[in-house]
Amino acid sequence: MVGLARAAVNGDEKALDLFSSAKGKKQPSSQFANSFFFGTADGVVFLVDDKGHTTTSFSVDGSVKTLLYYEGKDILVTVTENMMLTQHSISLDGNTNEIMKVKITAGSGSRYIVWAGQGVLATASGENVLRMLDIGRNENYVLRLESAAYEQGECITCIAYSSMK
Repeated sequence: MVGLARAAVNGDEKALDLFSSAKGKKQPSSQFANSFFFGTADGVVFLVDDKGHTTTSFSVDGSVKTLLYYEGKDILVTVTENMMLTQHSISLDGNTNEIMKVKITAGSGSRYIVWAGQGVLATASGENVLRMLDIGRNENYVLRLESAAYEQGECITCIAYSSMK
């Protein structure tokens, strides 16, 4: 795609046509593309549609601490204060259906959860490990700070991930 964009910028008419048509084909994976979800301290997750209407989607046990949208799968991942992770599939009309619920392990410190790849969650919780959960494959693993570059007792407090290589 980058090469196509460069050729289009350099005046290649065919590349410009291909680039324009390729760009136009990218569609949101669902009809609620301009909508959003939010979670509350009471464990309720709401959907706000593109007209500003708010509806209750589902409830979880405990305060919602993290909501992540699984791009391309139309799945909403919810993590609560007591580290219960749920996955809810989202239908074209915005309705949700719970497809998985599991307790995940984490330290007792502040928890930070982000996407770290396609379907892979990374959790930092004030320990010397990153906990990885591949929700697509239902696998998990731990990355430890064991190199000489790290001081003993050093803790991971936050994570940033970029899909760019």
